[in-house]
Amino acid sequence: MRVTCPLQRCARFAVPLVAIACSACDTTYVPVDRTDRRPRELQVTDLEGGTHWRTIVVDGRWYQGLGPELLVVSPRDASQVLDRVKALPLGFSGALVDMVEYDGDIVAVLDRTAVIRIDRSSERKHVVTELMLERDLGLRPEELSVADGGLFVSGLGGIVRLDTGERYLASPQRYGRVARTAQGLVTTRGKDVVRLSDGAVVGLATDLQPMPDGVGPPGALAFTLQQPSAARVGIKDAHLKELAAAAVPGDVRRVRVLDGRLWAVGPAAIETWSIETGADGAISLGDHRTISVRGALDIDMVAPNSFAVAGTFGRSLYRLDADGRGASDQFYSAVREPGRLDTAYGDQRRIMAGSDEGMWVYTMGAECELTPRELRVVSIPKSEVEGPFGTARIEGSDGDPLTVDQGHRVVVSRPSGADRELGVPQGTLVRTLESVDGDLWIGHDDGIDVWRPDVDGMRRVARIRIQGPVMHIFPRRAGNSAGFVSLFGGMGVAEWRPVDAATELPQLPASQPSRDVPPLAPPPSRTVGR
Repeated sequence: MRVTCPLQRCARFAVPLVAIACSACDTTYVPVDRTDRRPRELQVTDLEGGTHWRTIVVDGRWYQGLGPELLVVSPRDASQVLDRVKALPLGFSGALVDMVEYDGDIVAVLDRTAVIRIDRSSERKHVVTELMLERDLGLRPEELSVADGGLFVSGLGGIVRLDTGERYLASPQRYGRVARTAQGLVTTRGKDVVRLSDGAVVGLATDLQPMPDGVGPPGALAFTLQQPSAARVGIKDAHLKELAAAAVPGDVRRVRVLDGRLWAVGPAAIETWSIETGADGAISLGDHRTISVRGALDIDMVAPNSFAVAGTFGRSLYRLDADGRGASDQFYSAVREPGRLDTAYGDQRRIMAGSDEGMWVYTMGAECELTPRELRVVSIPKSEVEGPFGTARIEGSDGDPLTVDQGHRVVVSRPSGADRELGVPQGTLVRTLESVDGDLWIGHDDGIDVWRPDVDGMRRVARIRIQGPVMHIFPRRAGNSAGFVSLFGGMGVAEWRPVDAATELPQLPASQPSRDVPPLAPPPSRTVGR
């Protein structure tokens, strides 16, 4: 038997190992640049909740605005959504704040963004057929009215009659709904009622709504006159003479005449009165009732004794009087949403936010749930932040960390060079600042602007349009993104994402509805009542 030394066995393998090592040395490592160089844009990748600003019922269909979407909701079950319509991608639009039925279609306003027309010929497939952006309208749209058979859009900058293109009262002021009176077509500007033809002041009101046929004298109007701590609501005749009125504490967001009653809807409660006509024809308000509900903004009737109620709390069905289906003064079907978010706190992964209407926990980019927990620590919106750009502050900040600062500009101070003022969209206020990955994020009434330092100072690199005001911005742990909290627009995430090309607005169908309907987009025309 042959005996081999262990060292000899090791030596037998030494040469092959050296050969392998040497062959590896002959290969030169060449690094590969795998950097993603595609252009990036800031996108809203998730949005939870929002406010139900406007609700209308047309031919038994319940149309409900929720954030930037139009929902078609079952009039028997508030949780059953039959169809959803989104005219613009997330991050390009304010909330759906007003809508009317016109010429068989739904026409709606996306707050200070656009007017859209929606074909409702199919109950379960509503289609956007027209889109008129702010720049096309020449004003920031907020409200719609149907008067004298015409369709009017009002807002910051004047009024446009959409079926003719005629413009009225072009100015930097904000105008309300349009109504027909014995004085002619009128609108509201602050507390004044002004005539469209010449801008003359002819009465006092902050809102006017036409009365349904057969209720009150011909040409009568429901009105609101909002004061700082209370409102006066009631009925005026065609000459704007007050016929009946009542005082309501707090704010009134909507006044409606439904089922022979006057309704004043506010975030603290809904007040309603029966409309009585005396033997002498005099109008009065009787049978006053108060409906306890927090966060209500609108109401409409879905069936006799049944009403759709919506607001920052969500949406619900309500029964006024007892009937064979149940007791009186009862909300019998409801869907909750994070609509009003007064306070918030974030930890880079989650956000807890809410108000006295309810508290919500949001895992950024994922689920959002109602919680019984209380928020014991809150985040104060920042009025001053530091970053590679220098020091940014809201102009006019009082320096008090317990107050919410707001202003029209942000001032950036750099160690070298003069201060730089950064503007925001017209008619908005800045609410908060944050430094995210070296960029300056500005939360304001219309969304978020992002500015980045460069050799010339600062340049705006992104703007996302969401319903505001945006009160909080929380950088995420993973970077390249942030969560946000809007007072009335819900909670969501905005992040930089690579794109092959900049996101474009959607192309609407080339064909119009099957019905012969003239387009609404206003042609250039003269201005009346400048």
